[in-house]
Amino acid sequence: MVQTILLVEDNSAVRRLLKMALVKAGYEALEAPSAAEGLAGLENGISAVLLDLTLPDNQTDKLIERLRHRDGSPIPWLVTSAFELREAESRFGPLRERFIPKPFDPWAVVARIEALIEGPSPAAQ
Repeated sequence: MVQTILLVEDNSAVRRLLKMALVKAGYEALEAPSAAEGLAGLENGISAVLLDLTLPDNQTDKLIERLRHRDGSPIPWLVTSAFELREAESRFGPLRERFIPKPFDPWAVVARIEALIEGPSPAAQ
């Protein structure tokens, strides 16, 4: 079964780049250009969320709150941001292990997503 990653990112070029990397890595990518669309996308049986912190609809807080306090099975999630970690955490709460600073290497993001949803590989144990 192919796992689906929800990309919540308003920059279409960044979304395309991440989607290309995820698809090449064997994932399906569901795109959401706003936090509101990201909230709706949570209902689509996704495996993980990659969320940009600076979305224009100012609903990022609501999406993070939903991810942190999700009923049922939790969905793994990571955030990307041009903010410094300290600034991001002052606005959105603790993010350290979930934080990927921009600019980033899309393959490094894919590796972080894989580690998040699949855990360590048997070779790494």
